[in-house]
Amino acid sequence: MPRSISSPPGANRFRSLAVLILVLICISVFLGYSQYLTGKAEQVARERVITEIRQAMAMMLYHYAVKGKLGELQKFDRDNPFTLMAAYRPLPLNYHGAIKKQHAEMPAGWYFDLSTRRVLWVGLSRQRQYYELRFGFDDRNSDGRFNPGTETVLGLEIKKAS
Repeated sequence: MPRSISSPPGANRFRSLAVLILVLICISVFLGYSQYLTGKAEQVARERVITEIRQAMAMMLYHYAVKGKLGELQKFDRDNPFTLMAAYRPLPLNYHGAIKKQHAEMPAGWYFDLSTRRVLWVGLSRQRQYYELRFGFDDRNSDGRFNPGTETVLGLEIKKAS
């Protein structure tokens, strides 16, 4: 029987090793891509919650404008936006409430830090992002305070904090 190229000694071992290397490469590519997709899914979920907060604030702004009480919105400056959101829509399932102190091992989700008056988002990879609710007005006299008679209310905005 004639010998083929696949019959030299060690050919089966070589093929098995080549298949094993290809499988390992495929697994590493899959794991890298799944980590990328997890990060993107977290980003989309985080932006969705921020959008829902903004929509709730727009509804609240509408209600205060109809009542002619826009100036009263300043009491919500640096307040917990989730308490405002609860009046207009259900809270996110991963909102864990207000906390007095941050811990290193906090579950992923949303928190309101009472000490800094900021919203805290903790990701699955333990990364953290901060947001704060700010009362906006055109500060015509640059004193940093809202003067109802002379300045215009711009609304409430949730902004990324440093």
